Amino acid sequence: VISYMAIHKERIENRFAPEIYTGIATGFCGSLTTFSSWMIAPVALAFNINESVYPAGALSNSDVAYLWFELFFVGLAFPILGWGFGVHLADIEMNVFACEWCEGKRLFTWKQICLDVMVVVFACLIMIMLLLLAIYVDTDFPVIALLFAPFGATLRWALGKWLNTKNPDFPIGTFAANIGACIIIGICYILALRLSFVDGSTDSLELRCKFLVAIEDGFCGCLSTVSTFILELYTIRRKRWSYIYGLTTVFAAQVCLTIIVGVFQATFVSNHPFDEAGTTSVRFVC
Repeated sequence: VISYMAIHKERIENRFAPEIYTGIATGFCGSLTTFSSWMIAPVALAFNINESVYPAGALSNSDVAYLWFELFFVGLAFPILGWGFGVHLADIEMNVFACEWCEGKRLFTWKQICLDVMVVVFACLIMIMLLLLAIYVDTDFPVIALLFAPFGATLRWALGKWLNTKNPDFPIGTFAANIGACIIIGICYILALRLSFVDGSTDSLELRCKFLVAIEDGFCGCLSTVSTFILELYTIRRKRWSYIYGLTTVFAAQVCLTIIVGVFQATFVSNHPFDEAGTTSVRFVC
């Protein structure tokens, strides 16, 4: 979707409004794809602290290496394939169907102004509804995550707007958003695991667990983005810097997450008693 939008960016902004492009590309695509969850998955697999996923001893070192590369490279390959598909789709539309909607004057009238106001009011009403649901309704639906999501997406947009223009060969805003989200999701991940070592009521632990998972999925998921990351890799003019930007982002994310999870592994998990089978007696609550 974001590659299709990038091809039609100028036409969309001229025909409709810049907000339409920003809303779909930054709001929808950026929030739909998450860089932080992609980066935490290989690290969590390598340390395998949460034995509810893979029991201790179930995976050999070669299995871990294979799954690590699978998670990492499949997570990279599919966005690249999606980018190429969107580019071809836009090319087909412009050349085969003549793209009639691409031409014309911008529809900037009092009707559009009223529509903008209605969208803002509707968004505020949705936030109020989600807040009331989170407070008064006991549901498994990720309501709390939805409350955190707009703040992550807005912060990512602000970082990109303020910082990406400072260096066109290295989008500092997107880099800061992705690395910051990785650091936060890493901290939330170990805090969620730390709850397994804490005595407390089931309701209390479940509430704290939901809150941490909401930050991971809602705030960090929308603060970080794979779609914009791939878009920038293809649009940086000097290709040498495209490789530098991509490798630096991935390497920095993996280093930060490895340090965070590794410290937790060394300080908490290693000091917890194991049974004869080599597994912990901990019940992972998250």
